[in-house]
Amino acid sequence: QYVKALEISQLLYQQRVNMLPLLPAKESRFFLHYVKLVLQLNQPARALGITSKLRPQIQNPAALERIDDAILSSYYRLELYRQSDSLAQQWIDQHAPEHRNALGFYILGVSKLRTQNYLLALELGLQPIVFAGPLPTQKLAECYAVANSAALGLRQADYAAILFDEMQERSLNLPLDDP
Repeated sequence: QYVKALEISQLLYQQRVNMLPLLPAKESRFFLHYVKLVLQLNQPARALGITSKLRPQIQNPAALERIDDAILSSYYRLELYRQSDSLAQQWIDQHAPEHRNALGFYILGVSKLRTQNYLLALELGLQPIVFAGPLPTQKLAECYAVANSAALGLRQADYAAILFDEMQERSLNLPLDDP
């Protein structure tokens, strides 16, 4: 299903890519769905190429946020950690922990786990958890995984078990698709 949608979106994109500067900004937003499909099919380099052409055309703040999230996710998936860490820090600086997306906290938290800075990783993972409301928060399960791993790194097995139980109470599952 994703493949067919991707094929159609790709055809539309290829027809209009050279005309993007001439298209109304509203029409360019259609291609945000194309970027999402490309990322779902694990093609982050392709997503970066598309977003680099789309971003200058987008004016809507919500659409810009989606483009920036796609850029951050793409750098992270490509394991270009210097760029993704920098973008994740900018993301955190621009978003409150109670935001309905925890992408920046998650990516920077994973970075801190890689460098064995467990205390900072725990703090980054917990911020969106503490402020999560009743509405779903994107990447919240991933933040639980970061916090849980950091607690284990700090040899706080009891706290890691509490986090895992809380995660299950919220009906969240451990992410299986992280690079």
